[in-house]
Amino acid sequence: MELSLQKILNKIHWVIGSISYSSLPNSSEVFLHRFFIKSKLKNKGLGSKLLYFVEDYLKKLGKTKIRIHLGQPKNQWIESYYFYQRKGYKFYKKNFLQKNLDTN
Repeated sequence: MELSLQKILNKIHWVIGSISYSSLPNSSEVFLHRFFIKSKLKNKGLGSKLLYFVEDYLKKLGKTKIRIHLGQPKNQWIESYYFYQRKGYKFYKKNFLQKNLDTN
């Protein structure tokens, strides 16, 4: 299992967001986790940029599917529920989303 962490830094090198993933054993699938953008900087496109960066990076590694587990209760994670769906992620069971990566 591999673990990678990408951080977004501002001009004075403070961490303003991060994302990591774990590869599923013997698979071309990964789970995303620990994805955050500082709350005062949300809704400025940083989360989208970071997610697209990671998706592109994973495609280059030959990964074909990204899975995500969303927390409970839903009202505490409501932004995430809508964010991922706007980015093309689909529910495959309760609290779990996935997206197939086009590796062409």
